[in-house]
Amino acid sequence: MDGPARAGPRAALPNPTPSGLFDAMVRQWTEEYQTVGFAGGCPVAAATVGCAESAASTREAASDAFAAWNRAVAQALVGMGVPEGRSEALAALMISALEGAILIARAERDTRALTTVSRELGPVLDAATGKAH
Repeated sequence: MDGPARAGPRAALPNPTPSGLFDAMVRQWTEEYQTVGFAGGCPVAAATVGCAESAASTREAASDAFAAWNRAVAQALVGMGVPEGRSEALAALMISALEGAILIARAERDTRALTTVSRELGPVLDAATGKAH
Protein backbone atom coordinates (compact mmCIF):
# COMPACT_ATOMS: atom_id res chain seq x y z
CA MET A 1 0.00 0.00 0.00
CA ASP A 2 1.42 3.35 -0.90
CA GLY A 3 0.23 5.02 2.26
CA PRO A 4 -1.67 8.28 1.97
CA ALA A 5 -1.20 8.46 -1.79
CA ARG A 6 -2.96 5.14 -2.10
CA ALA A 7 -5.78 6.59 0.01
CA GLY A 8 -6.38 9.25 -2.62
CA PRO A 9 -6.10 12.94 -1.92
CA ARG A 10 -8.98 14.57 -0.07
CA ALA A 11 -9.09 17.34 -2.68
CA ALA A 12 -9.94 14.78 -5.37
CA LEU A 13 -13.19 13.89 -3.61
CA PRO A 14 -16.17 15.87 -4.97
CA ASN A 15 -17.80 16.10 -1.53
CA PRO A 16 -15.18 15.17 1.07
CA THR A 17 -16.65 13.01 3.82
CA PRO A 18 -15.04 10.35 5.97
CA SER A 19 -17.09 7.66 4.23
CA GLY A 20 -16.14 9.06 0.83
CA LEU A 21 -12.45 8.94 1.74
CA PHE A 22 -12.73 5.37 2.97
CA ASP A 23 -14.74 4.37 -0.09
CA ALA A 24 -12.01 5.83 -2.32
CA MET A 25 -9.37 3.85 -0.42
CA VAL A 26 -11.37 0.64 -0.80
CA ARG A 27 -12.36 1.32 -4.40
CA GLN A 28 -8.72 1.43 -5.52
CA TRP A 29 -8.30 -2.13 -4.31
CA THR A 30 -11.61 -3.45 -5.65
CA GLU A 31 -10.86 -1.95 -9.06
CA GLU A 32 -7.36 -3.40 -9.07
CA TYR A 33 -8.59 -6.85 -8.10
CA GLN A 34 -11.41 -6.78 -10.64
CA THR A 35 -9.08 -5.58 -13.40
CA VAL A 36 -5.78 -7.40 -12.88
CA GLY A 37 -6.56 -10.11 -10.36
CA PHE A 38 -5.72 -10.72 -6.73
CA ALA A 39 -1.93 -10.97 -6.83
CA GLY A 40 -1.30 -7.53 -5.31
CA GLY A 41 -1.45 -6.64 -1.68
CA CYS A 42 -0.05 -4.16 0.79
CA PRO A 43 3.76 -4.41 0.80
CA VAL A 44 3.92 -2.98 4.31
CA ALA A 45 1.60 -5.69 5.59
CA ALA A 46 3.57 -8.34 3.73
CA ALA A 47 6.84 -7.12 5.24
CA THR A 48 5.29 -7.04 8.69
CA VAL A 49 3.90 -10.56 8.46
CA GLY A 50 6.90 -12.04 6.67
CA CYS A 51 9.88 -10.44 8.38
CA ALA A 52 8.94 -8.40 11.41
CA GLU A 53 10.19 -10.91 13.96
CA SER A 54 13.45 -11.66 12.20
CA ALA A 55 14.57 -8.10 11.53
CA ALA A 56 13.94 -5.20 13.90
CA SER A 57 14.65 -2.74 11.09
CA THR A 58 11.85 -4.25 8.99
CA ARG A 59 9.40 -4.03 11.87
CA GLU A 60 10.41 -0.44 12.59
CA ALA A 61 10.06 0.54 8.93
CA ALA A 62 6.61 -1.05 8.76
CA SER A 63 5.58 0.64 11.99
CA ASP A 64 6.79 4.00 10.66
CA ALA A 65 4.92 3.50 7.38
CA PHE A 66 1.66 2.69 9.15
CA ALA A 67 2.14 5.63 11.54
CA ALA A 68 2.71 8.04 8.64
CA TRP A 69 -0.34 6.73 6.84
CA ASN A 70 -2.41 6.97 10.02
CA ARG A 71 -1.34 10.60 10.55
CA ALA A 72 -2.25 11.53 6.98
CA VAL A 73 -5.68 9.90 7.17
CA ALA A 74 -6.33 11.42 10.62
CA GLN A 75 -5.41 14.86 9.30
CA ALA A 76 -7.78 14.42 6.36
CA LEU A 77 -10.55 13.39 8.77
CA VAL A 78 -10.03 16.53 10.87
CA GLY A 79 -10.36 18.56 7.67
CA MET A 80 -13.73 16.87 7.12
CA GLY A 81 -15.03 17.79 10.56
CA VAL A 82 -13.98 14.84 12.71
CA PRO A 83 -12.81 16.07 16.14
CA GLU A 84 -9.06 15.76 16.63
CA GLY A 85 -9.64 13.57 19.68
CA ARG A 86 -11.29 10.91 17.49
CA SER A 87 -9.39 11.31 14.23
CA GLU A 88 -6.40 9.10 15.04
CA ALA A 89 -8.55 6.28 16.38
CA LEU A 90 -10.85 6.40 13.35
CA ALA A 91 -7.87 6.51 11.00
CA ALA A 92 -6.48 3.39 12.70
CA LEU A 93 -9.90 1.73 12.37
CA MET A 94 -10.07 2.59 8.67
CA ILE A 95 -6.57 1.31 7.92
CA SER A 96 -7.05 -1.83 10.00
CA ALA A 97 -10.39 -2.61 8.34
CA LEU A 98 -8.92 -2.03 4.90
CA GLU A 99 -5.86 -4.19 5.57
CA GLY A 100 -8.01 -7.02 6.89
CA ALA A 101 -10.40 -6.79 3.96
CA ILE A 102 -7.46 -6.88 1.53
CA LEU A 103 -6.22 -10.13 3.11
CA ILE A 104 -9.69 -11.70 3.02
CA ALA A 105 -10.28 -10.58 -0.58
CA ARG A 106 -7.00 -12.15 -1.67
CA ALA A 107 -7.74 -15.40 0.18
CA GLU A 108 -11.28 -15.64 -1.21
CA ARG A 109 -10.45 -14.22 -4.64
CA ASP A 110 -13.52 -12.03 -4.19
CA THR A 111 -13.99 -8.32 -3.42
CA ARG A 112 -16.96 -8.96 -1.12
CA ALA A 113 -15.00 -8.22 2.07
CA LEU A 114 -13.84 -4.89 0.67
CA THR A 115 -17.28 -3.72 -0.40
CA THR A 116 -18.81 -4.92 2.86
CA VAL A 117 -16.32 -3.09 5.07
CA SER A 118 -16.83 0.12 3.09
CA ARG A 119 -20.61 -0.09 3.24
CA GLU A 120 -20.76 -0.95 6.95
CA LEU A 121 -18.04 1.39 8.23
CA GLY A 122 -19.10 4.43 6.17
CA PRO A 123 -22.01 5.51 8.38
CA VAL A 124 -19.88 5.14 11.53
CA LEU A 125 -17.19 7.36 10.03
CA ASP A 126 -19.65 10.03 8.91
CA ALA A 127 -21.37 10.04 12.31
CA ALA A 128 -18.06 11.14 13.84
CA THR A 129 -18.45 14.55 12.16
CA GLY A 130 -21.69 15.21 14.01
CA LYS A 131 -23.29 16.31 10.73
CA ALA A 132 -26.18 14.59 8.98
CA HIS A 133 -25.16 13.17 5.58
